[in-house]
Amino acid sequence: MSFTDKLNKKIKIGIVIIFPLVVVLLMIYVKYFYKAGYGTECFTYRYLGIYCMGCGSTRQLHYLLNGDIKTAINYNVGAVIIYPTFIYLYYLIVRWGVQDKEITTKQAYILAILAGILLLYMILRNIPLSVFEILRP
Repeated sequence: MSFTDKLNKKIKIGIVIIFPLVVVLLMIYVKYFYKAGYGTECFTYRYLGIYCMGCGSTRQLHYLLNGDIKTAINYNVGAVIIYPTFIYLYYLIVRWGVQDKEITTKQAYILAILAGILLLYMILRNIPLSVFEILRP
């Protein structure tokens, strides 16, 4: 194994280790230090005037971690797809990074379908009809 291969392997393993650490630190911040309504602002909403698929997710995570599930769901209903998609993406990163396995065609299709669903969700939540009001934060 060449020096470059060893370095690439260390970088891949680093990504696999650092990602969950960042997620845990983010969850600790949102649970204990984030003040709902005074925190982050969505870049796409601020500059483009549209709700992205993640708009409302920080507030949602805050309420979810504090046990208020009903309020959490009101901020971003798409989380039922967003969070599993991130978990699946992390699974693929672990396969690629630690196990040195290539992503199969089936896995790529699943990822593409999930991305398509998230894109459709983002489009629907920006249509100014009352039927899609529930999708907005």
